[in-house]
Amino acid sequence: MSYATRADMERLYGEDEIALVATRDSEDAPNADSISQALSDAGAFIDSHLASRYTLPLPASAPM
Repeated sequence: MSYATRADMERLYGEDEIALVATRDSEDAPNADSISQALSDAGAFIDSHLASRYTLPLPASAPM
């Protein structure tokens, strides 16, 4: 389950901040794979905590 997207991160922290932390020394642009991996790791972390209390996957909720 995805709890956030790259667009969510950019909206919250700004494109410049995301580019700063996701750009490797040998690259000129943010590394999309590292952003995707960070979002996936965060989702797994959230799921590991929720799984101790709830049955996963959680039911889909209405869009906000």
